[in-house]
Amino acid sequence: FPEGTRSLRQEIRHFQNGAKIVASIHNSTVQPILIIGSRERLDTTNLIHSSGEVHIHFFEVIHPPFKDGWYENIEQKMRKTSASLTHTR
Repeated sequence: FPEGTRSLRQEIRHFQNGAKIVASIHNSTVQPILIIGSRERLDTTNLIHSSGEVHIHFFEVIHPPFKDGWYENIEQKMRKTSASLTHTR
């Protein structure tokens, strides 16, 4: 998770640089994925799940060499998509 953790709320937190650094060092292809609603469906403390909707949005795959600002651009796209999906729920 580029945020470094799962968010307690529906908003996306600021991305940490770890995923960006690893992808850049290893010339790794990146598949950005936005998952909304999993916290309500899975209690990770007690490992209990419940039925309901989880939205998964796959963004365009990003291949190296990476262009300047690629990480910031995907963060903004994910924020915009998250806002539109959470406001329709």
